[in-house]
Amino acid sequence: QIVYPGGSAEKYGKSVCVERLLQRLDMYDSGSGLGDGTPPNWQTNEWVQKGEMTTKMGADQEWRIEPESTYEIFIFGFDKYGHRTTDVSVTEFTTPEYVAPTDFKLEFEFSKIEMRSFTCTVTPSQDDVWYHVGLTSANNFDQYKDWRQFIDAVIHADGGGTLAQYVGEEVLTSSCTPGTEYVAYGFAYADGQAQSDLSSARVESKPLPRNMKATVSGTWQVYNGDELAARY
Repeated sequence: QIVYPGGSAEKYGKSVCVERLLQRLDMYDSGSGLGDGTPPNWQTNEWVQKGEMTTKMGADQEWRIEPESTYEIFIFGFDKYGHRTTDVSVTEFTTPEYVAPTDFKLEFEFSKIEMRSFTCTVTPSQDDVWYHVGLTSANNFDQYKDWRQFIDAVIHADGGGTLAQYVGEEVLTSSCTPGTEYVAYGFAYADGQAQSDLSSARVESKPLPRNMKATVSGTWQVYNGDELAARY
């Protein structure tokens, strides 16, 4: 199956849409994803389904589903060689209008905390809401008087460009400086605007190991200027 904007069957024709789907299956197949000419394994390809299937478009798949938009789903059967064996079924659907989330929150769980890296699992309270999430040093975060100022700074940091967005659970891995405190933050985000309050959590990376029994010794010698000039 594949999702295209509504009307694509009439605009491109079913055969073109099916051809695009087969190309996409071939591209994502683990055996031929590098374009090395190896035929895809249609029986193990993760994009191929058989029997009853339930999928959450926009979350389980790569396609970004927009509100108040019409889409088409193309479904057809094919054999183990990738040859289509059935007619193409086209189903159309329209998404509802966008409603800003209420009481949206993000939970952060830290793991694998090391001196120079750590992992953060982000879990949203609503799994169909797009959100932005990031990591920053606690020193940077604490410069702002309140979280509203921080969100405004994040949104406009790149000249007001579109921030990266996620939906559903997300796992982040970050490099870091030993013995430094960081803040994981996130908020619902759509149309260039924050749609919820800020959620945040803090973590501190492991410090550099220290040998408390180590000693330092040195030998000092005093030279006058002429002697130093002769030596160097």
